[in-house]
Amino acid sequence: LYQGVWSVPAGGSYVGRLIGDAGGSSPWDAEPGTGSISLGGRGQLRDWELFNRPAKGFDPQSFFAIRVSGPQRTDTRVLEGSLDTIDYEGHLGSPVPVHGLPRFRTAEFAAAYPFGQVTLTDPDLPVVVTVGAFNPLVPGDPEASGVPALVYRVRVENPSPGPVTVHLAGNLLAVVGHVPHEDLP
Repeated sequence: LYQGVWSVPAGGSYVGRLIGDAGGSSPWDAEPGTGSISLGGRGQLRDWELFNRPAKGFDPQSFFAIRVSGPQRTDTRVLEGSLDTIDYEGHLGSPVPVHGLPRFRTAEFAAAYPFGQVTLTDPDLPVVVTVGAFNPLVPGDPEASGVPALVYRVRVENPSPGPVTVHLAGNLLAVVGHVPHEDLP
């Protein structure tokens, strides 16, 4: 875990090669490193390193959101915890993608490799949301572990006494048909 982000370099990745060049090793040295998407401590998807291309800090403004309708009101939130004060600072404004969208007030991060999850709560919403993500990992099987996939799961719990209606939506970078080593859309 580094600065709220949990990621492990594969042997064929840029960082994995740096570790090897420095004489280091890890259990993932034999992994081809097809890419990864990191789950940040607020629940944000970040560091989209696709097509085995290093891209720490690359964020294509992709996110998931929830709309909750109860008897009194309807609210929408990005499935992320609130931004830190420093996330609003920058010479051109906030460097955080989609920083103006409403988020949950609190986020609790938990991890046990290869799984990460963030529990999101907000006193204005009658639900508790847990987002979880993992990349495939099959010990001893680099082919299965090298599948370029992110499994993203959302669990919504309603601890309030009344019924609510919930809708989930995703806004994701489309990479179908992308040619490696060319700019992403």
